[in-house]
Amino acid sequence: MQNPRWSTINLSEFKIIFVAIGLVGVLLIASPAIASFVQLPGGERFSELYILGPQHTASGYPSALKVGEPTPTLFVGVTNDMGSSQLYSLSFKLANRTDPLPDQTTGSPSPIQQLFNYRMALVDNATKEYPLLFEIANASSSPSQATLSTFKVNDMSFNINKPALISNDTSSAFYYRFIVELWIYNSETQLFEYNNRFVYLQLQLDTS
Repeated sequence: MQNPRWSTINLSEFKIIFVAIGLVGVLLIASPAIASFVQLPGGERFSELYILGPQHTASGYPSALKVGEPTPTLFVGVTNDMGSSQLYSLSFKLANRTDPLPDQTTGSPSPIQQLFNYRMALVDNATKEYPLLFEIANASSSPSQATLSTFKVNDMSFNINKPALISNDTSSAFYYRFIVELWIYNSETQLFEYNNRFVYLQLQLDTS
């Protein structure tokens, strides 16, 4: 069985991308505001992953979502400080509050099934952002449980039928977590491997 921390890739997908980035890489360097940042000591090589709000700042994130009302456009960004060109894959997942998040101690991704992934190639010191617009397209609820049936991301629809219980005894809110994991390509194994970087947004289903 394939290791769940890895995924395969056809390198031919990135040949043209690398040529283009090699020619214009100096134009791709950016310094956005960071919503999730990890600083490693001693000049150690690392990658950054973050989510920004509609104004490219660490604010304006959606909280309570009503069925059929899309969020403002958010931005998921990756910065390559690895010292060389890298191939990245963003894995997008939707969890309820009982689903496990990625485990930073073991360096393992969340075991829940991904909705989709997005791959990008970056030269060293470059940043790239991927716009996100999502919507709860179909959901139902009762006093004790809600079920998110259809979730849309960038006009892609996913039938997930994900239940959620009320958050505690004094609240009638139903919460989900939109998770983004960072995976990086290992040229030796020729596989994408989880990079122990993730961010998530907590979303409340508004049933009013």
